[in-house]
Amino acid sequence: MGKNGSQGSGEVTPNHINITITNNQHQEPEKTKKQVSLDELGKEYGPATLTEALAIAKGRGMETNLRYVKGICKNLTKTNESLVPEFNQNQGEPYEKETTWNGFLRWSKDRLTKSSIETLEKIRVEPDGRTLCILDPVTESLRMIIAKYFTEEIRPPILVIFSAKNEENRITSTKH
Repeated sequence: MGKNGSQGSGEVTPNHINITITNNQHQEPEKTKKQVSLDELGKEYGPATLTEALAIAKGRGMETNLRYVKGICKNLTKTNESLVPEFNQNQGEPYEKETTWNGFLRWSKDRLTKSSIETLEKIRVEPDGRTLCILDPVTESLRMIIAKYFTEEIRPPILVIFSAKNEENRITSTKH
């Protein structure tokens, strides 16, 4: 018997277990801690993809979860890459950042769906100095794209106003 009256030949009680735990998972240390921001997502995926992703996330009530938005951006770019031939990927466009409505339409042709482009081409606009007034009703996703282009993509930015008269008419007509 040992010193404490227990069986065994050592000074350690027989129920003593030495456990060593190691983490064998391969983790990327800094990459997972990197903060996600709207600016970074815009630079990485482009404003059109980011705007579309935000519209999708907003529809699901997840627009504040930027990691969720980033996942949507990844999925959208994978979808777009499979549809666009590789030889069109890096062509320079001289009209890319024009500060006019027609410049925006040309810019959007390579970035938006055919139905969105058709909708944009039908919209009546009224330029007024450094302001652009959109006279026709526009979907929320197209509003975001239009606003982002004219406030963030071009220099100097142009203020975009979506006409209140058409919005009021639309609201009153739905009440009757």
